[in-house]
Amino acid sequence: MAWAFYGCLAFSFSQLALLGIFAIIVGIAGLFPIRVPNALVGITANDALVFLSLIYGGIPAAVCLGALDAFLCSFRLNKQLNESLMWATIRTCSIFAAGLCFYGILILSGESVAFLLGTQPVQVQSLMTALSITALLYFCLNSLLIASFLALKNQQNSFGSFFGDFIGISGSIIAGAFAAGIIYEAVLKSNWFLGFLTLPIIVLPYFAYRIYFQRLEEKSHESIESQRLYMSAIEALSNAIDAREQLTPGHVRRVQIYAVETAKIMNLPHDEIKSLELAALLHGVGKLAVPDYILNKPSSLTQPEKERVKMHPLVGAEIVKSVNFPFPVANAVKYYNESWDGYGYPEGLRGEETPIAARILGIADAYDTMREERPFRAIASREEARRMLLAGAGTRFDPKLVDIFLRHLAHFEKKIAAAGLPLEGRGEIEIGNPFGVMPHYLEQIRRTNREVFALYELARVSSSSLDLRELLLFLGKKVQELVPCETCVIYLYDAAEGKARAAHATGKNAAFLREREVKLGEGVVGFALKNGKAVSSVNPALDFLGDYALIAQEYLTMAVLPLKIGDRLIGALTVYSEKILGYDEEHLRLLETTSHVAAEAIARTIQHAQSETLALTDALTGLPNARSLQLQFEKEVSRSQRTDRPFQFIMFDLDDFKLVNDIFGHKIGDQMLCEIAEVLRAQLRDYDFISRYAGDEFVALVPEINNERMQELCYRIEQAVVNFRLQVDDERSARVGISIGAAEYPAHGETLDQIMVAADQNMYSAKAIHKQQSGSLRLPKEAEILLQSIN
Repeated sequence: MAWAFYGCLAFSFSQLALLGIFAIIVGIAGLFPIRVPNALVGITANDALVFLSLIYGGIPAAVCLGALDAFLCSFRLNKQLNESLMWATIRTCSIFAAGLCFYGILILSGESVAFLLGTQPVQVQSLMTALSITALLYFCLNSLLIASFLALKNQQNSFGSFFGDFIGISGSIIAGAFAAGIIYEAVLKSNWFLGFLTLPIIVLPYFAYRIYFQRLEEKSHESIESQRLYMSAIEALSNAIDAREQLTPGHVRRVQIYAVETAKIMNLPHDEIKSLELAALLHGVGKLAVPDYILNKPSSLTQPEKERVKMHPLVGAEIVKSVNFPFPVANAVKYYNESWDGYGYPEGLRGEETPIAARILGIADAYDTMREERPFRAIASREEARRMLLAGAGTRFDPKLVDIFLRHLAHFEKKIAAAGLPLEGRGEIEIGNPFGVMPHYLEQIRRTNREVFALYELARVSSSSLDLRELLLFLGKKVQELVPCETCVIYLYDAAEGKARAAHATGKNAAFLREREVKLGEGVVGFALKNGKAVSSVNPALDFLGDYALIAQEYLTMAVLPLKIGDRLIGALTVYSEKILGYDEEHLRLLETTSHVAAEAIARTIQHAQSETLALTDALTGLPNARSLQLQFEKEVSRSQRTDRPFQFIMFDLDDFKLVNDIFGHKIGDQMLCEIAEVLRAQLRDYDFISRYAGDEFVALVPEINNERMQELCYRIEQAVVNFRLQVDDERSARVGISIGAAEYPAHGETLDQIMVAADQNMYSAKAIHKQQSGSLRLPKEAEILLQSIN
């Protein structure tokens, strides 16, 4: 360009004037370019002027006008100074080479011209031949340089861009060269009519191209819009499927960016890249065939559940095949869960048997899934996810692809950030999130599936749980998942006392609210209990009275639902919120459903606990029975083996208890047993165990006691029993004696039967000694007279 400007400085005044006129026309025409669709370049009506300047001003004039035309056209279309300078530079090179060709052909044709034709006459045949060849060379060189630049910029095939985008504009350049030749001949022969005839040759192609490219651009726009809608529909479907699995809307787009960018770095064919672009959006479509309770299960899957999950790639591939995509999308969807070591699914492919698109998609999906919060695990940090990918390289994943993926991870993350996506998935995305708005329909799907799964879990666990504490803990957790609340309290009603006690509290102020007691009619909870009706969206200050009044200021609203089975009142479910102003109908519907399930589960659990207590308790004395003794003995054995410390097994048998039954009746005998049970329990420590074994026999398990303290305990019990009197009436009282036998575990036996035999022998030895010492237990005077009369 510098050479061209320097050459123009040597022009005569008439040449400079002509060049100025040409420049003005070029400048005006350059303001009205025609954009070539998909090429970021345009054409003008200035080709004839460029060729005329080549004839009349030589190569320097043509270079200057061509560069001016290219710069103005590009800047008008793209508003990018650097690209406009690039197009001007490319045009300069092309015209310089074409100009050398033009004058070279004329010289070879025998024309005596230098590098400036001016007004020198030449043969028409030579001129038109030179212009035609020059136009073709100029077009090929200019278009090829532009196509190469765009290919480097957009990472596309340069020859594909050349033939696809520029071959259609060759007619404009050839027409311009032809018009320039006619104008030159018309000027030489002073035939202005002939020159006037060139005007349609210059103008008509320009307007024809304008109309053609406008229609082409409209069709291109329609095609692009159709493709956009097509991809948007696929993405919306994929997001809806992911919403079932509680994945965030950005998951499929992030996977798409990870996969497609990895494929580009590896220079995969265009079809492979397009297949990955679609497969990334559709890789989870087969999960439509997997039940929600499996997708969202918080614990480990059973083997049948795992087999059900392994079906989803096959289902997804069948769905994709039915669409008949022009790219191999189905294979990527089908095999993205295969493993490098051959232990993947669905077919157990090993190594490179798995298509490369599927291997890339597997890595991209695995990494982004690690960065998502799931019901069964917490979200992994970026570094943790990197380590997990590295750990899986060579077993789960292709090690070469893992290396490429991690080395370019920062580049992928920049692409994701530029797309307005979060770099990690959140368990909960609020509407209006700065990383993108959560569409309402996706939030509805997420909530619905979360509700269904929560209710399913609620029904499943509630129907099988027999531990009241665990049940209440689970119920409180599920309530917080279903409705917005910072505190959840479950009250159990005691009909005998006429009040409800907080059996479980979770969330804010839970420790303060546990064991809170509410009388019927007291506060909002008491009102709901008394009337058996739900109360919602009321001021918590109406419920928190007395010592609890201060915490009422921490909440905005509350709701209470009585737990009932028919007319039977079980308790109440209460929730408090500090974020919402009131609970709507949807919240109440969920709470009512939960309360019905909770009431039945709590009632069943309480009934089971009562039945279990009755099964392990002696109905007369209230002490544990023989079955409970068996269970407690096993616990003591485990503790003894764990701590390597023995424990004592003590048997008690009441002496002459039969006489009490015979003289005073069985009612007094039963009363005597109950009183003696209390006497025995009073002599033992709180953590000692005592049970009624059978009839008038009792058994105690006493840990952590030495022989000296054991003898002292037996003596104290014997004295307490002997000194006890049961007042029958004003004049009579009944009493019994006691024989005690002890054995030590494991010295005297390792099973209950063995140690019981040893203790029983010692007890009967003691009983024999008692009989030898006193003959028989001394009875009250009235009993002795009665016995004499019977004898």
